[in-house]
Amino acid sequence: MAWCPKCRNEYRAGIAVCADCGDPLVADLAAHQAAAKAVAAARTLRIVAPGGTLDALAQGFAARRIPCQRDPQGGALLVPEAAAELIEAGLAQVAEYERVGDVFHVYGPRQDQEVELPRDPKWLELPMATLASDLAAAVGGLVAWLAAPGRPAAKAAARLDELTASGKVDVADVMRWAAAERLHKPLNAWADHLAQRPPAGLALRLAQRAAAGEPAIARALLHVVAKLRDRGVAPLMLPLLDHDDPEVRGEADEVLLSVSGIDVGFDADAEPEVRARSVALWREWIGKHGSR
Repeated sequence: MAWCPKCRNEYRAGIAVCADCGDPLVADLAAHQAAAKAVAAARTLRIVAPGGTLDALAQGFAARRIPCQRDPQGGALLVPEAAAELIEAGLAQVAEYERVGDVFHVYGPRQDQEVELPRDPKWLELPMATLASDLAAAVGGLVAWLAAPGRPAAKAAARLDELTASGKVDVADVMRWAAAERLHKPLNAWADHLAQRPPAGLALRLAQRAAAGEPAIARALLHVVAKLRDRGVAPLMLPLLDHDDPEVRGEADEVLLSVSGIDVGFDADAEPEVRARSVALWREWIGKHGSR
């Protein structure tokens, strides 16, 4: 009998190639697999990353008992090819990376991961004067509570409202900071709170910051702008419909959909000439209704 080492189908004697995948058959499947594992164990992959990231990866591999060593040439880790699947699964959860042949290029932490700040109850109880004396810490402490369930979130939002009303805090600046820090849950919870009675001009200021920000910040801020439903931001969305980042294009379309109540069928992943037809429809709508 013969076996396909890839799909493990069994064939009668005289057949040399698997009918399904085209791989050559082997007489002893167990021996073939053992030999393949031995070859893989002898091969190494290189992981290239900035110094700090490389140190963190080395510590993580050690904790998971994945053998690794520093490349004598510097700037990389060497790991056994046999651990490639395990390594790739781990990197996918925490890092921005790509694999090219036998080299993993790790660029840094994943940018879409949610970050959570520690929740300290003192920020919900301290006098306003004390909060105002250390605004950076107070704002971070209150923002951390915005995504909490129940009354703590409402209390944190109320205290931020009070700091805003007193002129101590610029909501747009704090929201941009939260977007940059990937504090998406509290950011969106705060947006839901403010959407009940949006502060005058907030949506416009956020849209301006989105237009000037890097894609990750733009995406987060536009998501907030859509919740505020201010038609005055519509003209700022037109150039963002042609942004290099398709997710930014999609968020800009969501803003226009939220303020107009109509869907022109914009496809953020379509080719430019296809998108142009939808952009023309949005331009026409903005010309008639965008500033009302």
